[in-house]
Amino acid sequence: MPIDTDHIVISHIPTDLVSNLNVCHNACHNACHSACHSACHSACHSACHSACHSACVSGGSH
Repeated sequence: MPIDTDHIVISHIPTDLVSNLNVCHNACHNACHSACHSACHSACHSACHSACHSACVSGGSH
C-alpha cells in the first residue's frame, strides 16, 4: 500500500529546526509513527522519514 506523504501532518516544528535536527527527527518520528502502522512500519518509516526530512529542511533557513 503506497504511503500518502502529502497528508502526513507534522505538528509543532520549531523555527530553528535546521539548527536542531534532533528535534526535527523526533517530530518526524512522531508524525510517522502516527501515520504508519506496524504491518508496514519499515517501508513506511523509510519513505516518511525522507519526505519529512525534506519538509523539515526546506521549512528552515540554511
